[in-house]
Amino acid sequence: MLQHITTAYGLPALDRLHAVVNQVKAEDPMAPVLVLAPSNIAGTVARRHLAREGSPHGPGIAGIDITVTTRLAEQLATPILAPRRPLTRQVLAAGWRRALATDPGIFEETADHPATVQALMQAHTELRDLSEAELDQVSAAGTVSRDLVRLHRQVVTAMAPQWYDRTDILTTATGHIPLDPLAAAVIVYLPQDLTVAEQSFLHALARNNEVTVLLGSSGVARADEGSHRLIASDALERLDAPVPTATGILNTSDSDDEVRTVVRHVLDDLNNAQAHRIAVLYTAADPYAALLHDHLRDAGVRINGTGSRPIIDRALSRAVLGLLDLAADEMPRAGLFRTLADAPFLTFTGGRVPVARWERISREAGVVSGTDWRTRLDRYIQQQHTRADRAHEDDRDGAVRYATAQAQAAADLQQFVHHLAGELQRATQMTGWTDLATWCQDLITTCFGEPGDLTALPPEEQYAAAAIRTTLGALSILDDIDSTASLAALRQALDADLSEAIPRLGRFGDGVLVAPLSHAVGLDADVVYVLGLSEDLYPGRPSGTRCCPTRCAPPSAP
Repeated sequence: MLQHITTAYGLPALDRLHAVVNQVKAEDPMAPVLVLAPSNIAGTVARRHLAREGSPHGPGIAGIDITVTTRLAEQLATPILAPRRPLTRQVLAAGWRRALATDPGIFEETADHPATVQALMQAHTELRDLSEAELDQVSAAGTVSRDLVRLHRQVVTAMAPQWYDRTDILTTATGHIPLDPLAAAVIVYLPQDLTVAEQSFLHALARNNEVTVLLGSSGVARADEGSHRLIASDALERLDAPVPTATGILNTSDSDDEVRTVVRHVLDDLNNAQAHRIAVLYTAADPYAALLHDHLRDAGVRINGTGSRPIIDRALSRAVLGLLDLAADEMPRAGLFRTLADAPFLTFTGGRVPVARWERISREAGVVSGTDWRTRLDRYIQQQHTRADRAHEDDRDGAVRYATAQAQAAADLQQFVHHLAGELQRATQMTGWTDLATWCQDLITTCFGEPGDLTALPPEEQYAAAAIRTTLGALSILDDIDSTASLAALRQALDADLSEAIPRLGRFGDGVLVAPLSHAVGLDADVVYVLGLSEDLYPGRPSGTRCCPTRCAPPSAP
């Protein structure tokens, strides 16, 4: 049975959750309770609030499992879906590349561009939530929609025998919920805009279990439409409460001034409030995330939350991708030294690369790219030996040592470039993902050292190194579905994954929270700043109907 309780967000929602949990545990303090939170942060806030408030039986609360809906569905569906494996981003991208290579349709002209695959993967995620009848309606909307749906169905069909995604997990779990009630009381805490698969799973769960939904209400119908879709409209309990509004509005000239103004206010607030009770939320990561991190750090404020820079922006990531780019451009001098300057490289004999010295030598030798590394460096080395001989005849020992050292450095540079070019040439002949991934792992180890040798690097660079190795390790499974492996495809796969990976900064509750506005759901704070609410930039003006014509009407004027 699905019952709901409407509550305001923030502290009222946490207090209502505490009351419902206490009601379940009224007779038995160890009675199990399962709370399905909208996010990990909301779950953490709820867990800490429940522990702090305690229960009628004493301080602290035991027997509570706080998770998210998909994780519960995984516990039910994973044994059934075996031996199929989780569909990773790399596998999905490979599936789309194969579909585009087979019959791209209207996407033929841009089928080889990485941005095409990225855009189609985003559309794929949305289309996965539609039924076959709804997909037919989308397909009938036009030529682009027809080919999009056709390719989407091909990818789903090709992936299904070996892989499963989030929708498969929810659909499988929905059909295999135990007939016997779960041991724990189920509380769905502040659900947001659930997908159709999530709604079906929760309704199926409620057939054999008592499920209580704590439904958040902002008091604005348009804002609550998505989160209230789980409950039938005629059964919704209306919350008669004032609409929460901001206590103040700050007007600034631009985003940088906006950040500086908020930072000054945060510094004042820290005189009266604890840092973990302050949240700074932004509507768009660009430009606010990086600006906030930089200004707050400069002000000496400890922060936590979503990172501001993806892994691809780290020096080690740029260096690795720069190495792979050299293969396509015949080892250009400018590109090589730009790459070598990004991170501390090792030579193939284990020494440190003298970037500045090699760059000066290559410039003096007139190297541009390609065969210049052989012909012009050979000439430069010969010139230095000639100078050393002349200096020796004139008894100028210092000049002899300098010219000899320059010749040796040029020879070392030539050997390094020759070895690197050979490695890249060898990789261009590889056609298997496992071979390419192993080759790249070995090259990274040679150029930067073993993982244990990177401890002297900043923590964010060590994290980037681990992320690169993890991504390469996952690429080997692509041999089962993608026979078009190449050095360029390896570079694209690394670029896509590292662009999406944004590490978390700090530990939640340790310092001021700096995060996207979506993290406000389930948050409990004394002071909250929201940046980026200028004109109609957020939430934005609707531009047309959504992809499912049977589920969504055309948007009304704001």
